[in-house]
Amino acid sequence: MAISSIREKNQYSSLFGVARKKNDIQQKQGMSMRRLEHEQRTQNSSNSIVGQSISYADQLRAERNKAKKTSNEKKKLQYNFKKISSQIIRSKKSTTAKSAVQCAKREVRRLERLKSNEDYDETEVQLALDHAKSMEKVAKKKVLHLEQEEMIERNGKGLAVDIDEVREEKDGEDDK
Repeated sequence: MAISSIREKNQYSSLFGVARKKNDIQQKQGMSMRRLEHEQRTQNSSNSIVGQSISYADQLRAERNKAKKTSNEKKKLQYNFKKISSQIIRSKKSTTAKSAVQCAKREVRRLERLKSNEDYDETEVQLALDHAKSMEKVAKKKVLHLEQEEMIERNGKGLAVDIDEVREEKDGEDDK
């Protein structure tokens, strides 16, 4: 009898559990949305410490992976190719052209330092370095030309006068 009574009790308790679940579902359906949301929050808060620690660990892991990916990427080179060239074009006197030469020299030195740094893409740095060197040469030529023009204006004579004198001498020698 003892075995049959235990089975009867298990069946009764399982039937009672099913009935209880049905009753809970019916009650929840009759509840307002506000009440359901409150119950969900209280259930989440009971699991929140574990859930929060897991989500925090996942966030940290994602941030570390992202940091590793970005650290492997090369930095973007900060080089404005228009800066020096526009400074050269704007210079109307030899003094301003000299300052453009100095700016170009500084940029070349900065890029040479960055070339030895492995944080930047080598080809990008090399292209910028080549451009800065060519701008330095152009700026030096501009300085020479502007100095010649200023000398011509100060003396009143120009190269054109010297060239005419040379031509006249050649013509005189050819006539003889």
